[in-house]
Amino acid sequence: MYSMSFAHLRFARKSSDLIFAGATGIRRPKKRPDLR
Repeated sequence: MYSMSFAHLRFARKSSDLIFAGATGIRRPKKRPDLR
């Protein structure tokens, strides 16, 4: 169960990163994502 939870969290985070990158990719470079 722990593994599944971890996988789900990782997937959710990856999706979030992808969406964030897509939304900010137009203004910020995709090579250097800054979350500051």
